[in-house]
Amino acid sequence: MKPLLALALFFCCVAAQAQVQAQVKVQVQAPARPDARPDGRPDGRPDGRPDDSARPQRAQDLGVDILWYGVVERESKEAQGEIGEKSDHVPARRGAEFGVAYTVHGLPDGTKVKLRQVARYPAPGRRPPGGKLKKTDEADQECEAGNTCFTSYAVESRDEIIPGEWRLELYYRGKKVMEQRFVMRYEGV
Repeated sequence: MKPLLALALFFCCVAAQAQVQAQVKVQVQAPARPDARPDGRPDGRPDGRPDDSARPQRAQDLGVDILWYGVVERESKEAQGEIGEKSDHVPARRGAEFGVAYTVHGLPDGTKVKLRQVARYPAPGRRPPGGKLKKTDEADQECEAGNTCFTSYAVESRDEIIPGEWRLELYYRGKKVMEQRFVMRYEGV
């Protein structure tokens, strides 16, 4: 009987020791960094090479705060524009320029980020002379986090005078991070 009791005690102790080792192993592991992948690599790259750690890993990490929106007044194309009071009304005339001043957050200050600017025309869209109907105009722009950045649309030709609701949007990695609506209408109407 004693050998059987000793054998049972031995298995009991081995099982308890394995359980303790598992607990110790869990406790000894360093806490996961918030930017760590499930496999434990902190930089998110499968080869272990460092990447741009200041870059948000997901589009939802980046945000935009609108500081101002309205019409920009310029004496000439080369002159620096002056902003007036906040307004979402735009005069329907050649030379009108409207835009948004904003800041990017979710990144360390000074980090450069590439954004996609989309100007959405009112329905049915814009038909340039001899061209196809366009619903949007798009361009890339760069902004530094923590600094005031600016995006705008300048009405340069007659086919761009489209009364109705316009939208200026910014996208980061395919996700919309800003939208400002403007209403273009003929002055005095």
